[in-house]
Amino acid sequence: QTVDAGPVGLSPSDVPGSGVTQHDLDGLAERFPGADVWPLTPLQRGLYFQSGLARDEAVDVYVTQAVVHLSGEVDAARLRRAADGLLVQHRALRSVFVRTVSGAVVTVIPPYVTVPWRTVDLTVSEGESIEDAVGGIVRTEKLEPFDLEVAPLLRAVLIRHAEGAHLVITNHHLLYDGWSGPLVMADLLSQYAIGTGYPNQHDPAAGDFGDYARRIGAADTAAGLEAWRELLAAVDEPTLVGTGAEATAEALPQDYRTTLEPDVTAALQDLSRATGATVSTILQGAWAVLLSRLTGNQIVVFGETVSGRPADLPGVESMVGLFINTLPVVVDVDPEISVEQMLRRLQANKVKVLDHQHIGLPELLAMAGRSALFDTLTVYESYPVDTNGVAATASAVAGDGLQILAADVSDATHYPLNLAAAPGSDGIVITFKYLPTVFPETEVRNYSRAFEQILREFVSRSGAATSDVTLISAGEQERLAGVSQGRAVGDPRLLAKIFTTAALHHPHRIAVADDDGQKLTYAELDAASNRIARWLIASGIGAEDLVALAIRRSVHLLTAIWAVTKTGAGYVPVDPEYPADRVTHMVEDSGAVIGLSVEVVAEHFGTDFDWLALSEAGAEIEGYPSSPISDDELLRPVRAENTAYVIYTSGSTGRPKGVAVTHTGLASFADVEVRLAEADADSRVLGFASPSFDASVLEYLLAARSGGALIYRPAETVGGDRLAEYMNANGVTHLFLTPTVLATLDPVQVPSIRCLYVGGEALPQALNDRWAPVHQVRNVYGPTETTIVVMISEAIQRGAPVNLGRPVDGVGIRVLDRCLNPVPFDVPGDLYISGPQLARGYLGRPGRTCSSFVADPHGDSGQQMYKTGDVVRWRTTPEGAAVLEFAGRSDDQVKIRGLRIELGEIESALAAHEVVTAAVVVGVGSPVATGLAAYVTTSDEVSGAALRDHLATRLPSYMVPASIMMLDSLPLTPVGKLDRAALPEPLLQGGEYVSPEGANEEALAGVFAEVLGLDRVGVVDSFFDLGGNSLSAMRLVARASEALAVEVSIRDLFDAPSVRSLVGAVTGNAAALAPIDAAIPRPDRIPLSFAQQRMWFINQLEPGSPVYNIPTVLRVRGGLVVDSLKTALADVVARHEGLRTRFAMDNDGPHQLLDETETIREQLDFTVTDSTTAL
Repeated sequence: QTVDAGPVGLSPSDVPGSGVTQHDLDGLAERFPGADVWPLTPLQRGLYFQSGLARDEAVDVYVTQAVVHLSGEVDAARLRRAADGLLVQHRALRSVFVRTVSGAVVTVIPPYVTVPWRTVDLTVSEGESIEDAVGGIVRTEKLEPFDLEVAPLLRAVLIRHAEGAHLVITNHHLLYDGWSGPLVMADLLSQYAIGTGYPNQHDPAAGDFGDYARRIGAADTAAGLEAWRELLAAVDEPTLVGTGAEATAEALPQDYRTTLEPDVTAALQDLSRATGATVSTILQGAWAVLLSRLTGNQIVVFGETVSGRPADLPGVESMVGLFINTLPVVVDVDPEISVEQMLRRLQANKVKVLDHQHIGLPELLAMAGRSALFDTLTVYESYPVDTNGVAATASAVAGDGLQILAADVSDATHYPLNLAAAPGSDGIVITFKYLPTVFPETEVRNYSRAFEQILREFVSRSGAATSDVTLISAGEQERLAGVSQGRAVGDPRLLAKIFTTAALHHPHRIAVADDDGQKLTYAELDAASNRIARWLIASGIGAEDLVALAIRRSVHLLTAIWAVTKTGAGYVPVDPEYPADRVTHMVEDSGAVIGLSVEVVAEHFGTDFDWLALSEAGAEIEGYPSSPISDDELLRPVRAENTAYVIYTSGSTGRPKGVAVTHTGLASFADVEVRLAEADADSRVLGFASPSFDASVLEYLLAARSGGALIYRPAETVGGDRLAEYMNANGVTHLFLTPTVLATLDPVQVPSIRCLYVGGEALPQALNDRWAPVHQVRNVYGPTETTIVVMISEAIQRGAPVNLGRPVDGVGIRVLDRCLNPVPFDVPGDLYISGPQLARGYLGRPGRTCSSFVADPHGDSGQQMYKTGDVVRWRTTPEGAAVLEFAGRSDDQVKIRGLRIELGEIESALAAHEVVTAAVVVGVGSPVATGLAAYVTTSDEVSGAALRDHLATRLPSYMVPASIMMLDSLPLTPVGKLDRAALPEPLLQGGEYVSPEGANEEALAGVFAEVLGLDRVGVVDSFFDLGGNSLSAMRLVARASEALAVEVSIRDLFDAPSVRSLVGAVTGNAAALAPIDAAIPRPDRIPLSFAQQRMWFINQLEPGSPVYNIPTVLRVRGGLVVDSLKTALADVVARHEGLRTRFAMDNDGPHQLLDETETIREQLDFTVTDSTTAL
């Protein structure tokens, strides 16, 4: 069977693998007469997709440059002819990339193209260097995008200046790769040396990139896909280190470069010979270890750039084109095997797919059913540049006095982090290419140091297990040791001593007040608590006994706490608002001897436990002396190691578990919090926290240690205006709140605050930025398993990243990987806490205590550390201080379609919206999360769609919740933390079919179904959730454009992936196709609009005021014809009535007058001046 090749003489078989139809080729023949057509290579398909995905305002990171510094005489016309000759010699340089009607994208080679050329004679102003001026032009050129369907995708600027000249060649990466770069430059010099250029037609016998493109397009991929399927089967999830990063860049990529020491470079060669792995493979092994530590994954994936030049293709080494390909590298960083074993396995896996490097990444993603596998890339640059040939060419050119002083080539990729290595004269040059919008330079610098340290470990201890490889150099270990340990503390003091000292120094100051109007001075509190203590001692209470306290926030609560403490016993706070079943569990589980309450509670709690009501024992208690209690009166000696209190925290079994905290660290913490809060005897501390929350200990210690007053809030005052009013009425100066509660307050409404401690939950950046300009905000961190708080930040300024600060006195901090190795700065790790501030453990749970309180491998013999379950990283502030940054919970992550998602990252993005006051995100689905739901509180009305649009500009699509619910307030637990269990069921679309409405939705739904190979597609179903990928996306946008008769881009599809949302998104694009409305008759008198009336009135008050004058300044380059500009401006004024409107006043008020076109042309004020000061 034969196919008519059409007028251009090409049939689909001439463009193998492209999917192009004969109809497409006929259309191309009409549009590009005499052009050749090639299929795209795998990487070209990917780059084309990424270019289409780039936002209009984003930087196209695949625009690359070569900047050549020239000296001597430069013949601009001759150099321009040489550039044009390049496009004759290498047809690939004439390539454009066209999307056909069928959706297929092909390479089109027009028969004749010249290089867009510009010559700039540079003059610099005073104080400006030539280098800076040239750099400005270079940056401007790089930021100028290319239209991929307009040839050529290459342009040149010759900048002549006092120190010689710079030639700037800017091109799209779709044209050629790094191997081709030196070839292009050498051929340009050769063309210049000859002075004429090559013949007008390409020599077919020489072969070119089109041969390779057709060869790859016709290749059988079945065997290759099977080999890759086997390799990728081990991959459980993508390896993503720049989570939340868009696939496009808002700024140009940056480079951070370093050179390995000669001895390390030589040792890498030795290791290569010993293991049989290439140096490139060894570098990739080190990269895999770094990624494993960054992500916590044992099996990691990253990209590798391969040359792609088949050795059996004649002349391939001198061809110009995009031969390279990006392929996944899978590495199992097994902690049980040695470095050598890992490298040998990696080399063996690379050999398995060596013959299948022509398969494109989009095909592999489609095969694996994933939207992404990695977001980092490695490349080993070993281009075979013929230095002798280049030198000979340079010598030939030098005959005309031209010399090349330097050449700088910039390459780029959309991946946020890339590792490039190349042999150098002094050692291997390592370059980290990164997007500064995702990774700050300081972070990349630390990654570079860690990578170098891994290589040193590889060459010095290749037989060691991969788990023993350390990322920290000796110098960094010393720095970490200095910031990981709080100041040493003296001998511990008992809790009772803190109380009695406060009573001794501040006897007549108010110690506590509550909402019932009751107040006690320190002397009165001391006396009352002494009586109750003696009553308890008489009842047999002493050290290591536990007393349950079921007393609400009141004078009675603090009195009871002081009393129990003075007996040497520990107390177990039980919030009276708790359900009876929970209270029963707590008192029984704790082994409390007795319980204290104000009123009779035994009947309410329904337990046989011995509850003693202070109201009933009042007369008996009053019979005891109020004098200080001596040690001789105690039943047993009290030591710092005895339990001071027991706090119950949520348990994984659904039953709370008790944490026993000793006296050891209480006094030193009280000293720290008072010092940092600058608290004194005039301080008034809010008693907000539930007695069952250890923040209540922070509150009463802050008051007692400073001699200030503790002001208990009413139980019903939990936030908002009522809390603000209560704080103002009582002159509160110091307080601790959770972020959830803090979000309900307006910082301006509580002016008396001197210091605000925030903790219990992660502090959102937006919340800190709202409070920091008004009040001193300190972020505090401390799990229940420690003495209240173990880290306190400095006051965090607005805009400064929220951090946990540094460890307080007596606290040791460990940030470790899964193998308990310390991690360097900017690398996330599990947080462990050591030192005397640790709790004793979990009551009655020795197994759980042993699993959470583990031996500290980096501390003294016998020292323990507590595994918090929190993920943190060391950061360096702009001032150079080391602080810890909270990165989430190790168990606060969900996986959706194989992608790991940190819920806190989405919450932070939501909180960044101007009207969102609080946000929480949860995974929906059990046992495996299948979607995300968000809950927000706001200060003003906003729709869920608007919030999703807000998130879409900050997060990838898979991190945008399907449901966003508005709540009046987030539900709280009794201790003031978020109550996730009380969140309402999310309103998720349950995957039901929603039929199309209207012709556009009908047409587009049919296109969706056809491209995806489905019977039907609902209008709210996501294209990508239904299996769409980058390959099918390109087909869909082409067919959607045809079906809707409007241009649809890949970015449109990503922003609006459902039928209904896409129809809505492209409505504006279709506006140009809508029929023009007929003009309606103009009234005799044209009134002013409301906005015009306002401005007219202001002008009458202040005649001649320039407030509403709007200047527009344009800086133009190139030849400017003044008369033409004046004519054009007059035409614009004539075209738009608004530009020739005046405002007149008569007896009926102001109205608009339209001047005639010719009148305004004559009156147009057009002044020409050479004075820069006039601007």
